[in-house]
Amino acid sequence: MTKESFQINVISTVAIGMAIQLNGVSAGAAAMGVAATTVVLVVNSWKVNKPGVTLAIALGAMKMMMPNLFRKPIILVPCLFTAIISAIPVALFSVSGTPASAGFGLVGLVGPLASLDAGLSIILLLISWFVVPIVAAFVGQILFEKILKLYDRKDVFEFLG
Repeated sequence: MTKESFQINVISTVAIGMAIQLNGVSAGAAAMGVAATTVVLVVNSWKVNKPGVTLAIALGAMKMMMPNLFRKPIILVPCLFTAIISAIPVALFSVSGTPASAGFGLVGLVGPLASLDAGLSIILLLISWFVVPIVAAFVGQILFEKILKLYDRKDVFEFLG
């Protein structure tokens, strides 16, 4: 096995959510954290990677960016920023989920559909799951790359696989 073909595999976020039986708002918060990370990776990937890479990330292949994380841990800064901002509507609107939805985030719309099933209105769902994380990811990208110059998107988010 060559260094280039080495694939990092981490514990499944879905399995963790089910193992510790996250439910209610805690499951919603966990799913929102996964969603926030996905949005950050998509927002920062779309101009530096081929469309297939960005599409794969959006459809749930966030793990493919793990080599980037280990080589450039600065990736955590915009992810944490977006997750913190995205947690605000979780608390304000009681965005809830189930143990099974806790680790999915936006993948297959499992997180948003679980919160809809728990009673969240469509408008609040759109605001919570899409508007806030996407705006936060773009603000974070501008803040950390353009203003604070913490990283260069091409250097940090270009797919290494």
